[in-house]
Amino acid sequence: MQRTSISKILPVLFGFFIMGFCDLVGISTSYAAAEPWMSKESLSDFPQFNEVVTELNANTQSKNEIEQSFAQYRKSSWDSLYYFTGTGVREKWYLPETDFSDWKRIKFPNYWEDAHVGLDDFDGAVWFMTSFDLPDNFSGDAYHIFLNY
Repeated sequence: MQRTSISKILPVLFGFFIMGFCDLVGISTSYAAAEPWMSKESLSDFPQFNEVVTELNANTQSKNEIEQSFAQYRKSSWDSLYYFTGTGVREKWYLPETDFSDWKRIKFPNYWEDAHVGLDDFDGAVWFMTSFDLPDNFSGDAYHIFLNY
């Protein structure tokens, strides 16, 4: 059986960070938050997103071109400025020899606000550590772990 370390779930943690940041910005500005699954049509119902919808409508790039452009953007600045920063990265919490003994336990799937571990009003990056066994017949290059419902 294969074992996977926390470094494999860093992209998941990044997703939670972005969701929390988007919610925080939406609340503090009294605007509706734009969620990634919203269509251009649903965004059109909110005047504050007119500029974004106009940009989306003007886009002529294919999905592949957009993905390549985003990958280049991440390499040039995003990862170093936003993604690979913070206490956990500086202290290398992603390494197997990290001492997790004083970390609070949380049961998943769960919303951290409902887990009673002191994160009720927290918005930001949260690190989790787990281990699991991949199925013997697993042959893909990505395995999804669900941290909430």
